[in-house]
Amino acid sequence: MKCFKRTLAYDLKHGIWEKKGGYFVTALLAVFLFTDYSIKLRNYYGNGMAGNPDVTMADYLLYFFSGRYPYMEGEQVFLIPITWLLIFLCSSLLVLNYPMQNLCGHGIQVLIRIRDRKLWWLSKCGYVLCSTVLYYFILYAVTFVLCLISGVCLSAGYSESAMENILNFTFQTPPEKTGLLVQLLFMPVLVSLAVNLLQLGLSLLLDRIYAFMLATVLLLLSTYIQVCWLPGVYAMVMRSCWVMEGGVLWKQGILVTGIYMIVSVTAGMVRIRRFDILKKEAE
Repeated sequence: MKCFKRTLAYDLKHGIWEKKGGYFVTALLAVFLFTDYSIKLRNYYGNGMAGNPDVTMADYLLYFFSGRYPYMEGEQVFLIPITWLLIFLCSSLLVLNYPMQNLCGHGIQVLIRIRDRKLWWLSKCGYVLCSTVLYYFILYAVTFVLCLISGVCLSAGYSESAMENILNFTFQTPPEKTGLLVQLLFMPVLVSLAVNLLQLGLSLLLDRIYAFMLATVLLLLSTYIQVCWLPGVYAMVMRSCWVMEGGVLWKQGILVTGIYMIVSVTAGMVRIRRFDILKKEAE
């Protein structure tokens, strides 16, 4: 256990602290998304938007994670939910390079010292976990601060008018506040973690660029169709049972993302035992 803690501390130092510029970009992303939705609200409500008591922090999170309806027959133009996709792809990009870079140079010396590939792999999974959680913590924290500065109500309530006129959907079945908070605060983290761990596992089989491309395809496919095994559908409010008939439940999402994580970590643990590290370094 002590060896694992030292290895994880090493990974967090070199994978997060020394690459802190990427997390600064995360803060800028939160500012950009907050400003973008504020402009949309102001264009609809007028200059008095900030004083509108219906607009809350939950409205901003609904904008971040609304997603879109699945493709419907006869739809001439399929509009990708750029905001939703951008949030998840940025999270995947943040954890893309470090784990595989760590199989070169000084990283190999660390692996030789600990003499346990399983611990090395679990440490990299721990790094992905911490990085993903930190990413969303920054995203939510910056949004929280901007809401305070702008005078936006910090509440789990939401504006039905903003949803209908700006986000183009409404709740057919009003969600409980607890369920809505889980959907907005925890499901994006779990979905990102599932995708990022899958990407990490694929990096042991493919070049990391191809692993990222496959993770991107998985997210894009989630925006296009509605099937229970795609993790992305559980992070889109518009795919929930509150909005559409046959929609998903966040409880199902916890199960599905959990399966992705367990399979990715286990498969990676099996693969790393037979992984040719010298060949990887030569590449």
